[in-house]
Amino acid sequence: PVADAVPLLLEPAWPMVPPARVAPPLVVTPLAPSAPPEPPAATELVPPAATPPLAVVPPEIVALLLLPGLLVPPVGVGAAVFWVAAGDAGRGLKAFTSVLIVACPCALVISTPVSFLAALAGTVWLLQRPRFRAIGVAFLAFYVLMEALGAKNYYLGSIYPMVFAAGAVALEQWSARRGRWAADTFVGLSVALTLVTLPLALPVLSPDNFEAYTRFTHLEQPKFEHQLQGPLPQIYADMFGWPEMVQTTATFYHSLNPEQQRNTAIWAENYGVGSAFYFFGPRHGLPDPIGAHQSFYFWGPRDYHSPGLIVLGAHDDAGLRRICDSVQVVGRSDHPLARPSEHFDIYYCRGLHIDLQADWPKHKHFD
Repeated sequence: PVADAVPLLLEPAWPMVPPARVAPPLVVTPLAPSAPPEPPAATELVPPAATPPLAVVPPEIVALLLLPGLLVPPVGVGAAVFWVAAGDAGRGLKAFTSVLIVACPCALVISTPVSFLAALAGTVWLLQRPRFRAIGVAFLAFYVLMEALGAKNYYLGSIYPMVFAAGAVALEQWSARRGRWAADTFVGLSVALTLVTLPLALPVLSPDNFEAYTRFTHLEQPKFEHQLQGPLPQIYADMFGWPEMVQTTATFYHSLNPEQQRNTAIWAENYGVGSAFYFFGPRHGLPDPIGAHQSFYFWGPRDYHSPGLIVLGAHDDAGLRRICDSVQVVGRSDHPLARPSEHFDIYYCRGLHIDLQADWPKHKHFD
């Protein structure tokens, strides 16, 4: 597999050190004196040749790709009207927003009716103009591909600015033909709905107030991972627990004697834990972490061969006991607001049976 071939190409690169670059010497050649340039002869301006139009997408294909999006507004409005008529306006708003997110799961950039309208108008505007049609086709193709592959919803976030830009132009042209009221209405709705959903996108509320907000509005953040969720949604839960985890690890690390510290590595089971030690570790005098999760693997085991290991992110010690003489629980990462996957014991492994330098490719995991 490709994943197995990549480490072989990078095998000699532990640690990775960029090659030195030496600039060539600068040679300056004096310019020879020259006669003053003659004035240019008058020329007739010739208009540039017309750019050939791009291939036109068949209307049937465009209709097929846009059909789910065109059905979303009536379904969402119908759900909202039903719940409002039933006396539950909060659930009506939730139903409408949820339909939009399910039909177009791009995190929060398109989680309001106004932003959905802007993206839809921009897509249609791009497809209608030969000069920009390739952008519209690329957007639709990327969207369909990500949906077919079951990609995480935020993977689509980077492609929306171009359809929002086109949508702004389309809506400006539309409102210019209808008077100032159309633009004012659109901007007012956009601001109002953004304020309603702002706490879902930015941490403007405390955890307690955010919980009260979600209870009152019945709105929720879309899930980004197929994991259990704690008191807070993932993007907010990921803001808690890291400093305390590093502090707990530092307390144990500095309880070791200097010789043990020199031969003890901090092993991060995932790149989130590793990043926390890169950020908070230096202020506690901790060494850089090592780990084999995803691209974190490519930094290698540094200078370690068979060190003692402080292991963070392993949810049991069964695997460690097979490769260590002894395993000891030395702390715990357990912040109440952190995501459930970041609640774990911190282990100290003595007498590692393997050589990290020789066995490093066996430890990579891209889950």
